[in-house]
Amino acid sequence: MYDEFNQYITEFSDENSKNDFWYDVGAIRATEILSEFTHQDWEVLLKEISNKTVEWKRNLAYCLDDANNIYELRALLLLIDTDDEELIEVCADSLRSFINAENKQLILSNKRFIENIRIKMNCCGNATRAVFADFLQRLSK
Repeated sequence: MYDEFNQYITEFSDENSKNDFWYDVGAIRATEILSEFTHQDWEVLLKEISNKTVEWKRNLAYCLDDANNIYELRALLLLIDTDDEELIEVCADSLRSFINAENKQLILSNKRFIENIRIKMNCCGNATRAVFADFLQRLSK
């Protein structure tokens, strides 16, 4: 399944190919493929994630929202080690559904990511600021 997912998401990872189709249909199909992943598929994804383009990483982060899937959390924790503003935003948005008593410390341990969010809150748009504020509020509970 990893190969199918990689091929599928790669088709949408060209900066020029991003369009509403990804958000309306593509991400749904990518999420469906992820739901069929085995332990081995996840391990391959986690191993390969650092070799992927930023756009591929953004697309992946956009698909991760299963708070019961530890592999999705592990993937997001790898993705948050970035300076890419859009990837930071997508990761913060996705991570909101993963914040619980068990995961909070894992997320908070990436001080650079948390600091990036605090800095970017001062110069981002209202929608992004709302995502960041909600993310930080959930972490502080």
